[in-house]
Amino acid sequence: MAERRQHLIKASDVPSFEHTPGGSVRFFPGDEHDLGMVSVAMSSNPPGGGAREHRHPCREVFVVYEGRGVYTIGGTDVIAEAGDIVVVPPNTWHRFRADGDAPLRHVAAFDSAHVDIELKP
Repeated sequence: MAERRQHLIKASDVPSFEHTPGGSVRFFPGDEHDLGMVSVAMSSNPPGGGAREHRHPCREVFVVYEGRGVYTIGGTDVIAEAGDIVVVPPNTWHRFRADGDAPLRHVAAFDSAHVDIELKP
C-alpha cells in the first residue's frame, strides 16, 4: 500500500494561541504535519506586539506578507515590510515587533521537523 500524504493542512484545524496581547500564532511542526524537515508558523501581531527574545537550534526564515516589523537578530535591528524575507541563523537570539499603526503578519519557516525554543531569561 502506498504511503498516504496530506496535501492540505487547514489552518482552522490547527489551534492558535496568543503569544502577545491581541496577537496569535499557529504552529505546524513538520513531524506532526507530514512536512518533512520543515516546520511552519503563521503569526499575526497587533501594532507594538511581537515575540519575546528567544532562540532555537534551527534556522528561521520569515516571509512578511502584511505590515512592517522590526526584527532584532543578534542585537541588530532589521526593518522588514510586506514582500521582504528575514533570515535568522541557528542559535541566534532574536525577537520581532510590529512597527507602525498596522498589524504585522508573516509566515516563519524552520529547517527542522521539530522546533525547540529557548526564551531569554
